[in-house]
Amino acid sequence: FHLDVGTLEENSFRDLKGRPSALAGNRRMYEALQAKGYKVHYTEFRGGHDYISWQGTLAEGLMALLK
Repeated sequence: FHLDVGTLEENSFRDLKGRPSALAGNRRMYEALQAKGYKVHYTEFRGGHDYISWQGTLAEGLMALLK
């Protein structure tokens, strides 16, 4: 698995029901996958949920998965 998330996504996607942010959700998913024994490439980057941020991490993720 490859997961990446921006540290500026802390308040992104928080809805009126108080669901966790994208950052918190990705951290929990990473921990859950590791606990199940899956190999996970996880990265947090300084950025938000936008095209500029994921353009660089998309290539990094593909390289990690295709090694």
